[in-house]
Amino acid sequence: TIGISTAQKFTALFAYVLNGTIKNLTVSGSATNTEAWTAGIVSYAYNSHIYKCTNRASISGSMNLSGVVGWSNSSTIVEKCTNDAAIGSSMNNWIRAGVVCTSSNSSIIECTNTSNGIVKGTEALAGITCSANSTVIDKCVNNGLITGNTEPNSWHTHGFAGIVAYC
Repeated sequence: TIGISTAQKFTALFAYVLNGTIKNLTVSGSATNTEAWTAGIVSYAYNSHIYKCTNRASISGSMNLSGVVGWSNSSTIVEKCTNDAAIGSSMNNWIRAGVVCTSSNSSIIECTNTSNGIVKGTEALAGITCSANSTVIDKCVNNGLITGNTEPNSWHTHGFAGIVAYC
């Protein structure tokens, strides 16, 4: 169980995972942050493997929020992970996702954002990932409600971004 309330960037049970593996982990509780990059399990993963992890901790704060991984980078694999909690407690801020907030040169495989994974914010919201660059997204499912701004000049990502297969 986590109970985080802070004003520091890169906040999660594990702030940074470099060349590592985290597997078979379930986190519950809550994390609130007035800075960016807050997640339930890993805030920043570099060349790592996050496998069969579940977030049940509610995540709230300013921006770059997610349930499992805040930012996956450099060949990181997020596999068979689940977000089962609310992301964002208000409509005031943006860049939020159920599983991975931002993904660069990574893979998101067989991950799920459950119906409990309600994502709230202003813009750039998604069930799986809200920003993906050179990322493979394969066999993922979003069952969570995405609630955001519907004004004409706002930008949204509802669901997926990257190379998507069998979702």
